[in-house]
Amino acid sequence: MKFCVDREIAAVLEGDEDAARAIAAIKDRFFNEHLGRWMAGYGEAMRRSARTDYYRAIADLLTSLGS
Repeated sequence: MKFCVDREIAAVLEGDEDAARAIAAIKDRFFNEHLGRWMAGYGEAMRRSARTDYYRAIADLLTSLGS
């Protein structure tokens, strides 16, 4: 994901809108087909076992991003 984000930013900065759009599509597909499938469930499980506000906040973030 970081690789895609870095490449997308580079394309935008270089003014290559076609490449930026293509990379954004790849990034979105990767999220939808991989990260998005487990992120919300992982966040919910993490929230149940979190012992500090810090980890509860991260769990809430994961849950909201994966929804």
